[in-house]
Amino acid sequence: MKSMNVRKTLSLSILIIVATVPCVPAAFSADELTFKQVAKASKTYFRDSAEFPLRISVEMTATDLSRRVRKHKTGKFKYDFHGYNQRSGNATGMLYGPKGMFKAARGIAISSLAPMALLSLDVEKDYTFTLAEPVEPGLLSARLAPIPDCPTFQWLADAYGPKSLCGSFQIQMQADDLALKHLVFDAVGLPVAANIDFLGPATLSSYHVEAEFQKVFLPGDPKPFLVPKLIVVTVETDKGKLVITSNYAPRK
Repeated sequence: MKSMNVRKTLSLSILIIVATVPCVPAAFSADELTFKQVAKASKTYFRDSAEFPLRISVEMTATDLSRRVRKHKTGKFKYDFHGYNQRSGNATGMLYGPKGMFKAARGIAISSLAPMALLSLDVEKDYTFTLAEPVEPGLLSARLAPIPDCPTFQWLADAYGPKSLCGSFQIQMQADDLALKHLVFDAVGLPVAANIDFLGPATLSSYHVEAEFQKVFLPGDPKPFLVPKLIVVTVETDKGKLVITSNYAPRK
């Protein structure tokens, strides 16, 4: 997987605050959550992710408007994240797996890089940060939306994903340690014309990402790592939709 610049982003946000604060004596309240806490945790996420190899099981299904399956494929990949360069705004990672599923796996990997936007010094000028009502006890919720207009969405045919991740975000975090629980991303800059594999020339109207996260441990290391557990990308068009589901597990 080549390096990618996604300055205008914010997806996996605060992934690893628990790695630096393993024990919190009291839960945070909703009005204590700040943008800076989210950004700090995102930086920890990229640092820890570079140390943790993963295995990804990827499933892709393309269906037309009548819900008839046009294509269904699966594949297993090894994924190594090699870190984020704040100066260049680039992150790099390596995928190892079947060629026939590489586009889908690369699209999933791109969606996991969204937190790079939080590491920009001007991020608070680029996004609004609004606290939201928790969906359930023990969780904190917030919404983020781009302040300036996003550029027109550009579909990467070789990655089943966007050239840049610019859009709105909803995040849910554990109140006790600020660990990320769930994230939703919706791209802005749509609709656009795009040629979608298995569906053909189409009007792409929605690019939607949902991610869940898990804490994992390495043998002999008491510090938990927060990594993706499940990422689902849904691409809606006037010809049908493409759904890519990925399950993550530690690679030994």
